[in-house]
Amino acid sequence: MNNQQTQPEFEIPKWDVAIEALLREEYQKRSMHFSTDDLQLLASNHGIRFDDIMVTLCTLVEQKQWRYHPAMQERFEDLNALFDNGRLAKESVEQFIGSWSM
Repeated sequence: MNNQQTQPEFEIPKWDVAIEALLREEYQKRSMHFSTDDLQLLASNHGIRFDDIMVTLCTLVEQKQWRYHPAMQERFEDLNALFDNGRLAKESVEQFIGSWSM
């Protein structure tokens, strides 16, 4: 018996690829940035938890796949600080007054 673990032939993404595909498709349809309100509506329309969308987007921003455009008065420092026990804290959503783009 061979106990060696094989490396996958491709790198496994650190984000939810199904949510990424939905975001990419909706972004291309809209041809404009997402606001937090847009993302909440998208989550509601597709039966996806809003915080799952935000975790995916934050990871994509960290990986430089997407961009977050903060509003002028917004201070956006530590993405990890926005989450409470792995879930997006409701109070944290109020910080996202900028927009998201690919």
